[in-house]
Amino acid sequence: ARAPRRRAAAHIARGAWAPWLSLASLSAARQADAMAYFFKSAPAAAVLASHRLS
Repeated sequence: ARAPRRRAAAHIARGAWAPWLSLASLSAARQADAMAYFFKSAPAAAVLASHRLS
């Protein structure tokens, strides 16, 4: 009788993490999109100079 109760508690804990994880992945995707937009819109020389690769 103990195992199902423990499994239910673990399931509840996992459910509590789900919104935080989805928010984190959404913000990471948004940051990646912003970076891709910056690299597409900025001239290559400026991007390379900012990373000291030129």
